[in-house]
Amino acid sequence: MDFAKNFDCLIIGGGPAGLTAATYLGRFHRRVLLVDAGQSRAQQIPESHNYPGFAEGISGPELLRELTRQARQYGADILHGTATNLVHADNGFAATIDGRTITAPRVLLATGLTDISPDMPGLQQAVARTSIRYCPVCDAYVSHPGR
Repeated sequence: MDFAKNFDCLIIGGGPAGLTAATYLGRFHRRVLLVDAGQSRAQQIPESHNYPGFAEGISGPELLRELTRQARQYGADILHGTATNLVHADNGFAATIDGRTITAPRVLLATGLTDISPDMPGLQQAVARTSIRYCPVCDAYVSHPGR
């Protein structure tokens, strides 16, 4: 990847929001670099029927693959790494990503959120078998009796 390239926008966050932004900016012929630490909470979704365009359902990992493919199709550069610092610079912003400085006149922060889980024994197993779901709309957890 050419880090000397002049990017119009640096997107920090590789979840659905960041990838969607990268797709739209790419479609508008903007040079985009998306930085993805690989920690999107969408990776934990076993199946969602709540994402437009996938009425039959789609898993979080599959959704991320499709959104990544589409963002790249429209020219977005995707860097796997972690942004640890972001400061205002002379011509925009400078971000430190895995020890390397990348500048851009605009930054879009799409870092998502972190769930606050209830203190329950067996929680991760219950989430894996969808007995408990983290709701992508209301950001709350819902228990599904009988599962």
